[in-house]
Amino acid sequence: MILPQNGLRAIVAFFLNLLMLAQDGGLGRVSIAQTRPRESDAGAVAIVERGLVAIGGRGVLSRLTSLARTGTIRAEGQEGFFGEWYVLPSRRRVELFYPQAGWITVVDGNRVERRVGGGFVTMQGAERGEWLLRASPWPELRAKELNIIYELAGEIEVDGRRAQGVRGTFEFGPGFGETVAWVDYYDCESGRLARRDDGDGAAVRSTVFEHYKENAGLWTPSRITRRFGKRETVYEFKQIEVGADIRAEWFNTNTRRTDEPLVVGISAEKLHREPFDTAMRYDRVVARIALPNAVCGADTEISARIFDGARVVISQTVSATTARPDDATGVPRLPLQLIIPSDEFADRMEITVIEKSPPARKCTISRPVDRNHNKTDLVFPLRMPALVVAGHDLAEHHARERSQLYSYDLAGCDFDGNVFVDGAPGAKNENYTGFGMEVIAPAPGKVVFARDGIPDNERPGEIGHGDQFLLDGTAIFGNCIIIDHGNGEFSLVGHLQKNSVAVKEGDAVERGAALGLLGNSGWSTAPHLHYHLMDGSKFFESDGIPVRFTGVLEFQTGQRMPILRTGSTAKPVGPTALRPGSRPASQPAESKPVPQSASKPAVER
Repeated sequence: MILPQNGLRAIVAFFLNLLMLAQDGGLGRVSIAQTRPRESDAGAVAIVERGLVAIGGRGVLSRLTSLARTGTIRAEGQEGFFGEWYVLPSRRRVELFYPQAGWITVVDGNRVERRVGGGFVTMQGAERGEWLLRASPWPELRAKELNIIYELAGEIEVDGRRAQGVRGTFEFGPGFGETVAWVDYYDCESGRLARRDDGDGAAVRSTVFEHYKENAGLWTPSRITRRFGKRETVYEFKQIEVGADIRAEWFNTNTRRTDEPLVVGISAEKLHREPFDTAMRYDRVVARIALPNAVCGADTEISARIFDGARVVISQTVSATTARPDDATGVPRLPLQLIIPSDEFADRMEITVIEKSPPARKCTISRPVDRNHNKTDLVFPLRMPALVVAGHDLAEHHARERSQLYSYDLAGCDFDGNVFVDGAPGAKNENYTGFGMEVIAPAPGKVVFARDGIPDNERPGEIGHGDQFLLDGTAIFGNCIIIDHGNGEFSLVGHLQKNSVAVKEGDAVERGAALGLLGNSGWSTAPHLHYHLMDGSKFFESDGIPVRFTGVLEFQTGQRMPILRTGSTAKPVGPTALRPGSRPASQPAESKPVPQSASKPAVER
């Protein structure tokens, strides 16, 4: 997967906005017909009133001065901290910190600000209007003054129970120019809110409210599940405090709460060793440390230790000044690499982050370390040589996501080392030697996922069809295939040409079997093959595994090259490398290695 920084930043920023809407329903923006009624339906208002009674009644809600909810968020296989603090009617602070993201949004009267990383944004327009509406956890309580109009909608089933829909619309008023519309589904038995959609039940965004608990006469959901297309975000509130003591200065985005926890993340749930040198006398363990709310200065210290039982095998301490904000999310990240002699045993890595200056927080997390490398005997997934555009580098974009930590991006070249056909610049897909060439199964297995039909990006350097990534994060791999090798290891090949996928889910494949053609689909800036090995079948929720290929030589020297590194060129040998010479200046796989062409693909790393 090759990610353009500016495009990724825009997509992630939009996704973060969606996360911000999650905890209380995420009201969507749709246009409303001019014929909508000026007054609410009596039946719809009665259902909303019953819902207010079911969570404590207007009396309890009108006396409510403050509310605090804190707990965990889990999204795309990563867990972190989530909290919100209300001083009613119009003050709210929302925090989200997990390895992929970190932000604070503050609503204070008519002011709405957000802090992401080290930057601040003042919200304007409809986005500001939505946050002002949600400054109360129960906007229905202020329905008359907010000019919310309710209409009856259809019934649906939520978690096996009937729920009646009530459609609400809200005009932001002068200066906003937008209307918010949503459908609330109230449980017909309990009367409580069970689900909220962003429009008439047919929208892709929905929020499910579960496990209501009582606090001081107020009933609130302790679990909220947000779904947007195939993305799912789960909020579990561990502590709910009615009448909480909330300090006024917290409603400044510059202010850290006195009890704000230090959150630290690692890019994988399980870390792996991989050979560090060609002689394989040393292994390395790599990790990307995410610090979404740490003070990344000289007074913050990060120590990494690798253990064999209780014995420290190796340790390393660095200053957080070396952490750098991620281009996409603004979250500071620190790449770490620890070198271990190959004959040493190790079973876990421990990361400790200490802030020496106030509030002097500390956080320690631990991850298991697997001594084994891939168990599957893997051949190169192309029948041709390839320039390794990205591979196993801590600084490159794959390393921020757990299943891609040991990924490869492979730009095919011919057997003379040419990435481009006849030296032509990469202005179109057909200029790339690898475009349209055969992608093969690196090992026997069963196909557990196969996708086709995503268009190839027409011009290298440009990514089209961007909306698909918002609804389904797995679309970044374009047309892709996952193979279960039957031993807890799964191969993924991605960015295949549209309509070239030659297998379907459930098919058994042999080593070297044709899977499809190298393409430029999904989030790809040039024709190439994305390959990674992982310990599960789910994108983003499995851990990557270091890859060692058999039958691969370094193109220039002809030496064995089990671990591919960025900038090197890999040349497959053996039966799976044999193919007709279908490109200019292409020669059989067994031809004598020659120096690589100076031409390199216009691929953004």
